[in-house]
Amino acid sequence: MSTEQTISASTVVTPDALLTPGAVTIEAGVIVDVRATVGPAPDRVLCPGLIDLQVNGHDDVHVAYATGAAWHRMDEILVAQGVTGWCPTLVTAPLDAFAAPLAEIAAAAVRPQTPTRPAILGAH
Repeated sequence: MSTEQTISASTVVTPDALLTPGAVTIEAGVIVDVRATVGPAPDRVLCPGLIDLQVNGHDDVHVAYATGAAWHRMDEILVAQGVTGWCPTLVTAPLDAFAAPLAEIAAAAVRPQTPTRPAILGAH
């Protein structure tokens, strides 16, 4: 079974150019080709995602206290900002204060990946 996937778009953003239209091929989770294409393509923009290495929280969500629906709220906020991967960040506290938030972060990190859920890359 092949793990190759090609995503086409009317615009593909690269560091050097806008490919209109273009396509990105991914194999086993690794981008193996980015190219201009000819002909019709879905009307969408494909661009690199942002990685945010330090997120304490946002708006009404603080990761040290986040549970259940708060993680979905963070998904919405971060995806709207172009974030595709992030590290929930805990502020300095006594060591015993980390157990509960780290358990919540671990549970949030293993939720099924979707296009509207940025990956939790670890805790910071």
